[in-house]
Amino acid sequence: MNVYMYAGLALGFLFTFQTQASSQVLVGKIQSDQGCVQPSQLFVSTDKKDLLYQVEVPINGSFSFNLKPGDYQFHAANEEGCASITAKVKIPEEKRITLNLIRNQE
Repeated sequence: MNVYMYAGLALGFLFTFQTQASSQVLVGKIQSDQGCVQPSQLFVSTDKKDLLYQVEVPINGSFSFNLKPGDYQFHAANEEGCASITAKVKIPEEKRITLNLIRNQE
């Protein structure tokens, strides 16, 4: 929350107002039922593909981000060739996601 104060010099009064960008906490989990065991890199980007966050999350680990309203993409991958399908998330509608790592079959 940002609070701004302005003084009206000519009129001799003081007033304040608040601005607040509404945001929401999105909670998620990374899991795998295909034997993926190494931690994964989680990539969070805008719908325009601008990378916002890259964090390491262990298998069966959770994460949370405080996000402003908008469209986001979440993708996870690790060095053993496991990756998730990219999840498209719309804030404020969604509050929880689960990314399932799948082993690359190549």
